[in-house]
Amino acid sequence: MTVEYECDDFNEFTCYFRWRGTVMPAVLTRPPIWALLFVHCTLLYMHKELGFNPGMIVQVPCPGCPPDDISTVTTAFLVFFLVYYGGQCYARYYTMYNACMQMAGDVQCWVGLARVYFPTATPDVLWNLSRHMVASVYFLYFELGGLSSDGGRVITEAEWSVLFRSSLISASERKVLEKYRGSRFFLMQSWALRLAADQVTKPETAKGADIRELEKFALSLRAAGGTISNLLKQPVPFPMYHTLMLMMSVNLLVMAYAMIEANTIMSVPTFFIVCFVCLGLKETAIALSDPFGMDAVDFETDVFMARIMINTKELIARQATYVPKEMPLPPMNSYGEELTADGDISA
Repeated sequence: MTVEYECDDFNEFTCYFRWRGTVMPAVLTRPPIWALLFVHCTLLYMHKELGFNPGMIVQVPCPGCPPDDISTVTTAFLVFFLVYYGGQCYARYYTMYNACMQMAGDVQCWVGLARVYFPTATPDVLWNLSRHMVASVYFLYFELGGLSSDGGRVITEAEWSVLFRSSLISASERKVLEKYRGSRFFLMQSWALRLAADQVTKPETAKGADIRELEKFALSLRAAGGTISNLLKQPVPFPMYHTLMLMMSVNLLVMAYAMIEANTIMSVPTFFIVCFVCLGLKETAIALSDPFGMDAVDFETDVFMARIMINTKELIARQATYVPKEMPLPPMNSYGEELTADGDISA
């Protein structure tokens, strides 16, 4: 569920008192950060109290020379992989968001164009021309996940009931869809095109109506849905992800030992902050890579579907019928500025 916020209301001080929607639950409720902190505290206790010192990682090669910190090499690699992996996941996230918005726009354009092509059609006729396009988006979101969906290829009974309550499919259509092993998402669009092709041949169709224009929006909808499905099926390559996890684990363990050379208890909160930032960036990137679920950054697919349904019903409602009326040209001066009835420039 996407967390809405205002940048002006969230600053360097209030960030300490926010839990919901932050990386804190993802990091602080999991064992890795506490296990790493335990390792550091154990090594620090052994170093201070027991004299444990197998060799300094931060070494001074000669008097007056800067310290030679070999942990800097692994830290540089860790930062590179974190930034690169996070950037890849961030790009995937907004690509899928744009595809979701494109699907909503394609359905809206389909309904609006159907309203133009069939001006004398009743709301029931327009609804039947549009419902399969709306249902195709519902099927895709149901298969991906969301609040009202369990995700996966199998549509649950609760999801079927949503489709029935919304009058998006009939009982006979459900029987066909339950047996269908292909993409229900695209099947719905083909049914919509079939009905539109039949409707175009009727005499009351507006002059110039072209089924190919409707076909463009159906194919655009399929392309947007395919983009989402393909991205989810092809995540960041596993060897790269495994390298990141291995590098992070090794680097944080090295730092857990290197920081005991400070010989002070203040190394504990310092190491905790380092672990929190690194693990927080990792968890954020993982959440961005698949935005269909219940994470703080996941899309509100229920809201997306509700908006599509509302826009569709409003477009085909009787109150949306266009009533032609000629309006007079507003008075303007020689500079093209609109004038009021008194001859003054309109504010």
